[in-house]
Parts: sequence; C-alpha cells; structure tokens
Amino acid sequence: MIASVLSGIPFPVWLAIGCVVVLLLNYYVKQAVARAKGAVPAPRDVRMAGKEKDWNKLNEHHTPKIHGKREDMATDPRARLLAPSMVYALCNGDPVNEWKAHLDRLTDLKNKMNALDLESVHFESANGTDLTVGIADKATWESAASVSEKGVVFLPNIPTEEVFTAPHKDKVDGIVYGTKPYVFNGQLIKGFHVTFKDGRVVEHGAEEGAELLGQLLDTDEGARSIGEVALVPASSPINRSGALFYSTLFDENAACHIAFGASYPGTTENGTRLSKDELLARGMNQSTIHEDVMVGAEDSHITGKCRDGRTVELFRDGVWVL
Repeated sequence: MIASVLSGIPFPVWLAIGCVVVLLLNYYVKQAVARAKGAVPAPRDVRMAGKEKDWNKLNEHHTPKIHGKREDMATDPRARLLAPSMVYALCNGDPVNEWKAHLDRLTDLKNKMNALDLESVHFESANGTDLTVGIADKATWESAASVSEKGVVFLPNIPTEEVFTAPHKDKVDGIVYGTKPYVFNGQLIKGFHVTFKDGRVVEHGAEEGAELLGQLLDTDEGARSIGEVALVPASSPINRSGALFYSTLFDENAACHIAFGASYPGTTENGTRLSKDELLARGMNQSTIHEDVMVGAEDSHITGKCRDGRTVELFRDGVWVL
C-alpha cells in the first residue's frame, strides 16, 4: 500500500524533496566542518566567550533521570513548586513590574559589590566551611541581565537570583562543604567537600559519589580550580520551595555556589576582547567544563576584604546585609 502511494507522487515533487534534502545536508555538513575548524563556535563556547546574542533560557523542569531511572513528574511536587518559584507576582497580576523590581534589586547589589573593589570573599558556616576566594584581577561582579553584541539587554536565565564574579585561579584557599546534592553525568554527588590550596583542589571527598567527584576534578588541568563564585541568599524562592530540581540552572538559584572549571570572560573588564593568555594573566581559569556546585547554607557568614584593607560584611545568617 505504501509503495502504491509513493508511486503516485509526481516526479517534480520528488525532485523538489530531493533538492531540499541536498540543501539541508549541505548546510549541516558545512556547519560541522566550520565548527571543527573553529570558525563556528558551539553554543556553549559562545556563552563562555561572552559573545551572547540576545537570548533567554526560560528553564523548563524536566523529569530527572538519576541513576538511569526517570521519576513520574505527574505526582512529583517539584513540578507544582516550580511556577511560584519562577514567577514572582502572578498572584497580584503584575509580573512584569515585579520582575523589573527584582532585577533592580540584583543590579543594585551588583553595583554595591563593584564599588567595594574586593580583593577576596570569605565563607564561613557551622558545617565546617572556611573558604577564602581571591578575586581575579580587574574582575567585575555581574547579575541577572546581560547585554548582547547589539547592545540589547536580556536575561540569559529565568529564574535568576545570583550576583557573581570570577575568582583568581591561584588564590583560593580553605575547605568548603556542599550543601545540596549535585548531578553529574546523570549520577548524584552528595555530602561532598573540597579543600583548596593556592587555587587548586588538593583533597576531596563525598558521602555519595566520591569517585564521580574525582572524575569531574580530573577532567582537565583547569577542572581543579574554580571559574565562578556566586552569592545567592537562602531566602530565594527556589531554596524556600524545599525542592531539589536536579537541574543546575534551577538549583544554583537556591544557594551560593562555586563552579569548577572555566571563567566567564564577561566577568573581567573588556574580557571578551582579550586573548586566552591575557585572560590567564588576570587569573581567569581555563577549562572545558563549568560545573556549578552549591555551597551556601542557612547560616552562611560571608565577608569581603577590600583592596584598601577594609573588611565588609556581605551575608549574615545566609542573607544579604550589604
């Protein structure tokens, strides 16, 4: 029956279909060749280079696949918790202005952090965290909004709660404990800790997934250093939901976090115009990965050391006091 139907299609139609197929194949082959030669960067490379177009990733919570198993989201309360965590003002019918106010708050915090001209930030918590993160040379603190090459202001991620910058790859010291599980390659890492000396992880462990954590840290030369430090209050809606979404772009908005691997060039002055060597000279880490892990706690105390010698309190009991 199928053969008879196909045989009834006129030759000009087959010719048109064939032309379309050839054109599509030609396009994708050229793209693949150009990408292999570095002429067309992969989407992640574009983001990491800070050359973002005006785009947005409004994250859709998907059914998590952990240890090869998918859960039934029809009965999973995380699906119901997600909407109020993401949209701040549907209840009063004015989400646009509520989002603008939220972004204004984040922008104000970003500006205050940049005005401090910080040399380092220090994390302390009752769980044993005692970590000093040096800031990269000429680093800038960023928040929710980004600006495209055309000057268009856009939000790369929704939801968003973070104010973040680039650590100096050689100036991170101390121990930090993970406060939320982390999914890497479809498997969980729980109860982890890492110890840094001169910017590199020198000791690590985990209650679950310790070997997996080691694999992450051994990805390449830069994987044992961090490329991002982000401040997120424990009062964030994602954290208050009490849910773990098993998706970094959600879960990173629940707690302060660090990222093993590459720095974002956009977090240092004119970083998108600098060469790899120039970025390295500023202390910007280089790696093929960028893996965010949550380290903020309900009692996190964070202070900043300014380059003029002052010490400023940033977080008390897990929330902003700046």
